[in-house]
Amino acid sequence: MEDYKQRRQREAAQTEQAILKAAMQLCRRKAFDKVSALLAKGFSSLDGYVKQALAGHESLPPEQRLAIILTSYAGFMEGLGWELAARYYQQRLGSCAASTLDPQRFTLNAICQCLDEAGRAVSGKWTSYYDEDGGTPTSATYELFYDAEGYLVKSVSSEDGEERITWTGGNPTEVWWGTIDGQDVIDKASYGTVPNKTNLDLNWFCVLKTEGWAFASGDADNIFPLIGLTGKRSAYMAETVTGYKFAGYSDGDSYEYVYQTDADGLLTKITQKRHSSYVEQPYKSFETVITYTE
Repeated sequence: MEDYKQRRQREAAQTEQAILKAAMQLCRRKAFDKVSALLAKGFSSLDGYVKQALAGHESLPPEQRLAIILTSYAGFMEGLGWELAARYYQQRLGSCAASTLDPQRFTLNAICQCLDEAGRAVSGKWTSYYDEDGGTPTSATYELFYDAEGYLVKSVSSEDGEERITWTGGNPTEVWWGTIDGQDVIDKASYGTVPNKTNLDLNWFCVLKTEGWAFASGDADNIFPLIGLTGKRSAYMAETVTGYKFAGYSDGDSYEYVYQTDADGLLTKITQKRHSSYVEQPYKSFETVITYTE
């Protein structure tokens, strides 16, 4: 028979679920900041969900604990439907207000315990599933290394080996990611005057897209750089990104970027033009529009 304490915990969880649903309904009609108090209360059920998922795994290495946190976080949000999460991170992109992340929350503290003293990711693990293999997972682990100034300068992956990043003027300009017939394989990037100042690091996430750059942070999705967990970001947005090219070898692609910004210098549009060895003329390969909320 359910005792009083268990019943109260179950009722509290149901109440917090109702708060989250109410917050989602209000978000549709009011500005995000008008319902932030409701979210602060409602997200405690998320913290409870993550805490339960971590229970019994406290002694695992940091990268494994972080994987549990992020997987359970995603599972919780998927259970609610992604609308609330989308609205929450839309607000994070448009506002630097520290109040949108309560430092007392369990989930935030658990993530921070998986990072180094400077709050940076130092290791990770990615897993991919391929339909042609019947859904068989492929995984790799990696380590990340930083210089004295706080820039990510090296990653070492169990799958792809070592990559080394060169920074010039506060921007990543070259990534070495191996050799072919004794020749260094190096992807490059050049920069203009458009500052990289949105909350999320769109330079690494949207712009540095050649194979060498994609895996330079440990995994091709670049989630840790996106949310600011891999040290200092680039000062500016890249204007050109070029894959390796030398006698007899080439990855065949390079990219050119054009940006639009608002009056505050925040990005509002990113347009990519792709130059491919398989197509005579360069062509526009994607365009991303960015909006901000008050």
